Amino acid sequence: MAVIPTNVVEQYWNTHGFHGIITRAALRIFQFIFAIIAAALYGVDIAKWARVGAEVDSEWSVAVVLAALSAVTCIYHCFATVTHVHWSIWDAILALVWLVMTVLAAQHVFGGKELRANKSGTIEYTTPVLKAVFFIDIISMILWLVTVFEAISFCCITKRNKRKISVVASGMELSEEGRWGTSRSEEQVVRP
Repeated sequence: MAVIPTNVVEQYWNTHGFHGIITRAALRIFQFIFAIIAAALYGVDIAKWARVGAEVDSEWSVAVVLAALSAVTCIYHCFATVTHVHWSIWDAILALVWLVMTVLAAQHVFGGKELRANKSGTIEYTTPVLKAVFFIDIISMILWLVTVFEAISFCCITKRNKRKISVVASGMELSEEGRWGTSRSEEQVVRP
C-alpha cells in the first residue's frame, strides 16, 4: 500500500506526477510570457491609433487589461502558495475571457475585418499583428484551461487522499470490494 502524505501543502508541492511543482511553475511562467507578448502586440495598434488621433478600439483595451490581470495572477502564484480550489474559478474566468479575445481576433483575421471606422475616418489594424495576436490568444487560452483542469484534478485527488487519511485514522478499513468495513476496535470485541 502506498504511503499517503499527511501534510497537504507538502503533497501540493511535490515534484512527482502531473501535479508537481515543475508543471505548475512552467504553466505560470508560460502564461506570464504570453500575457506580456499579447499586451505588447495589442499595444502596437493602440500606439498606432494614438499617433493618428483615432479612438482606441474597446476590444484592444479589454485585451490589455486581460493581459495585465493574467500577468499579475502569475506573479502572485509565484510568491504565494495557492492550495484552494477557489483559485481555479479565477483561472476559469481568465480562460473564458481569453477565449472571447481569441474569437474576436479570429473575426479580424478570418472575417476580413481589417478596417474600422471612426470620426477621423477609417484606420487599419496591423495585419501581421492581428495574426500573431490570434495565435498568442489561442495559446494563452489553452494554458489557462490546462491550469484550471490541473487545479480541479489536484483538488479532487487531495480530497480523496484526505478522506482516506481520516478513515484510516478512525480505524475503518477498505474492503477488497471497495466498501468501508467495520472499525478495528469492533473486530477485536469478542461476542458471546
